Amino acid sequence: MGEVIHCFEETNGRTKSVRHLVLWDEIYRKYFPDMIFSYPNLRKNDAQFLGIDRVIVLRSTRIIRIDEKVREKTYPDILLEYVSNDRKNSPGWMNTDPFIDYIAYAFIDTQTCYFLSWDMLKRTWVRYFDEWLEKAKENKEGFKHVIAKNKFFNTLSIAVPLTLLLKKNERR
Repeated sequence: MGEVIHCFEETNGRTKSVRHLVLWDEIYRKYFPDMIFSYPNLRKNDAQFLGIDRVIVLRSTRIIRIDEKVREKTYPDILLEYVSNDRKNSPGWMNTDPFIDYIAYAFIDTQTCYFLSWDMLKRTWVRYFDEWLEKAKENKEGFKHVIAKNKFFNTLSIAVPLTLLLKKNERR
């Protein structure tokens, strides 16, 4: 069996496909019933660099910025990227400071989406990163260390069990 080589542009293009855009609109209308409209950020621009894939405006005029993550198949975990490019040692999205309110993490096959408050997720990440990385490298308690091979570099992530991540991110 061949090795899977990832390509951000290709994956990002699929995420922005019409099929996915319709799915995202349905998801946002359910999660934000007072949504007036949503604006997908489809171009490479400064907002995209800040992690903003979508801007939502609510009736209250509140603006919500979202980073959308997509996996075609449903897994019992959420991938949290900590190194974007291992050759350059570029930080993954969990080790950056995007200008977002939520991560919307969708599984396409079951049309399921989890909304994770960025601030809470980031605090949880900082607190548990070392412990989770150790468990992932030892393949313990449902954690996995995921190395996504790209053409010239690897992207490193920790697969964190979904139930644990949701529990850690409950509002206290």
